[in-house]
Amino acid sequence: MADKKLFEVINDIGLEKTADLLEKMGSLIMEVSDNLEDEGDRVYLGTTNHRDQLQVMVDEWFQLRWLNDREKEVIDELLSP
Repeated sequence: MADKKLFEVINDIGLEKTADLLEKMGSLIMEVSDNLEDEGDRVYLGTTNHRDQLQVMVDEWFQLRWLNDREKEVIDELLSP
């Protein structure tokens, strides 16, 4: 029974991280889209900071995915007979 509880706690932590990142992604997408500069045939970011912020967000997304995969491996090892 303790193994099942451990799985639930780790799963909840992963879901919380995912929810936080999705919230940050949504805010950044709104900010970037509100500041786009449309010049007819091309659209530019309003500031170079947006490019950097988008790159950080991509890095965080991939980091979270890796951590979730690693957590799953650890959980599988703990719960295996």
